[in-house]
Amino acid sequence: MEHGISSLSLKSQHLLSLGSHERLSFINANKTMTLQRKNLITCMSTLKKARQEEMALTCLVLGTENKELIVLHPETFTPIDEAKLTLTDVPVSISTSGLFDIDYTLTTTLRNGHLVLGRRGWVSPLLNMGKPAIGVVCLDTQIIVALMDSTLNCFNDKGRRLWRLEISGPISCVERIQLKNKNLDMVGVACGQTIYIYSVAGELLDQVKCIENVSTIYFGQYGREMNSMAVITAGGSIHLKILKRTADFTPQLPSEAKSIGGKIQIPKKTKLFVDQTMRERENSIAMHRTFQKYLFHQKLDTARQLVQVLAKKQIPSTLNDTVKLSAQVLGLGPTFKIQVGIYNISSDAHTGLGLFFHWDDKFYQVHPAYIHVPLLTPSSELKFVTKVECVTANGMADVVKVIVVKGTQTLLVAIINMPPSEMTLFE
Repeated sequence: MEHGISSLSLKSQHLLSLGSHERLSFINANKTMTLQRKNLITCMSTLKKARQEEMALTCLVLGTENKELIVLHPETFTPIDEAKLTLTDVPVSISTSGLFDIDYTLTTTLRNGHLVLGRRGWVSPLLNMGKPAIGVVCLDTQIIVALMDSTLNCFNDKGRRLWRLEISGPISCVERIQLKNKNLDMVGVACGQTIYIYSVAGELLDQVKCIENVSTIYFGQYGREMNSMAVITAGGSIHLKILKRTADFTPQLPSEAKSIGGKIQIPKKTKLFVDQTMRERENSIAMHRTFQKYLFHQKLDTARQLVQVLAKKQIPSTLNDTVKLSAQVLGLGPTFKIQVGIYNISSDAHTGLGLFFHWDDKFYQVHPAYIHVPLLTPSSELKFVTKVECVTANGMADVVKVIVVKGTQTLLVAIINMPPSEMTLFE
């Protein structure tokens, strides 16, 4: 079995670099020491957790030398096991999009020149670029990659190349430039002492000159300035560029992008729309008759269902419009208290209600799990307290559901997001 040098410890790598006459003495000097292989970070990025707001919680995404992508929890800073991905090679750069709690995509370039898409629980190879990548920028429907052959390439989400630019020199880095107040997306490419700013269509918009070769750039907010660019040069100096509020980004030169294929292709949706319009024009009478036929059938089925509902007296409950739930979590953990308030906002009293708690027994234990609600008079509120015990070893958080029931009928459901638990120091 063959193993790469990245899977060896630092001492093993140093041993292989020594000459044959020095290896025996090195082994005797370090034979009692424990070998440890450090997991080195090769790249990192950030991913919004639940909301696309400026101050919202953000997860840190790490790419490691062990060919892994790791997402850290924003509060406990521990790896999230369900989001851990294993790659075929070492990641070089990461660009994220989406929200972690809903749906997200991790666009990653590897050392072997492959471009892969990582989502929750699986990794999908997109294409083989043939050249090592320098950086990647993921937009809504486009992926822009800078390669070591001094080219800037744009692909769609299916892996088809849209355009290709040849840069005048070797590219050092690439960065997304997003102007939210103008709803404008651009790409900054550093080459030597110049930063070229391109549109998503490959048009040159502006050039920024520096006194030294640019090593890396970052675009974002600096103080009260929403649109600022930090530039780090090869000499170690830091420069700050602030965008003018009156800046006008219009193409300076004709586009240098080279279209792939000379024939203009009609988009599939446009072709489908034209075909559908022609079909409706030729068969308008038959389509109208068919529509009327299915409409009458739908009305007949609706009338039959209404008769069945009236016969069985299946009247829908309106209690969820007259009862209001409120919940509050008390404590730091591992023992919490949930205070649930049920408020009657109607003019009628309610009887026979109950509060049922539903949870994952891998995370919590709840006692009592069911609370009987006495007579709930109009415009009154009753509060109940239940005890929640966190049973996980690392204090990870989950949800607890509060269900209002009446007999065997579920009337209202509320979901409580529990905070991470502070673990006890002494047993």
